[in-house]
Amino acid sequence: MKPARSGRLRVARSLVLTTSVNAAVAKPGSLAYDTSKSAVSHLVRELAIELAPLVRVNGLAPATVVAAAACSPERVNRLVLKYECLR
Repeated sequence: MKPARSGRLRVARSLVLTTSVNAAVAKPGSLAYDTSKSAVSHLVRELAIELAPLVRVNGLAPATVVAAAACSPERVNRLVLKYECLR
């Protein structure tokens, strides 16, 4: 944080942490990654409670996007149905 002209520290008003949809989906071979993203998701919720109303805390969870040109329409439908439960 940079000191303000008055000598006081400026307080952040917004905090954005990057998490993942993997925080909610378990799959083989990604134990450490999924666990760490679950921890970040929980940290977002805890910080939002602790820092409100002075600081807004948000978690950004980007997801995988399957390009239509990358696979057949049938495969896209299977992938969508597989992860429909996340909504």
